[in-house]
Amino acid sequence: MVKAIDVAQRIYDSLGWVDAWKLQKLTYYVQAWSLGWYGRPLFDGYFEAWVNGPVEPSLYQANKNNRESPKGTTIHGADSSTLNEWQRAVVASVINYYADFSSAALVEITHSESCLLYTSDAADERSSVD
Repeated sequence: MVKAIDVAQRIYDSLGWVDAWKLQKLTYYVQAWSLGWYGRPLFDGYFEAWVNGPVEPSLYQANKNNRESPKGTTIHGADSSTLNEWQRAVVASVINYYADFSSAALVEITHSESCLLYTSDAADERSSVD
């Protein structure tokens, strides 16, 4: 199955570098839209409720520790070619809708929505996504 880092790589491939907050929120919306449209997750993984909104922990670690530079757009171990046609269409739709929002705006939007994608044991809010 596709992983969150594969989706994030597709986002980097489409937009170039975006900060960690925006990458996390776009990845979150990819999962949410897939669940809404198709009734199934697009990728394997889960989100935790952090102070600045939803965070997929494995993506957080990979994006923080497995790029060639702080503003690099290649996540080592990610393979965006694993996404099939409908998965790429969901990613493209999310990018088309949310790409022009700032990271701060995406944080606010995720805070204003009710969310069912968080894990139940994720009440432990982290300080931020760096």
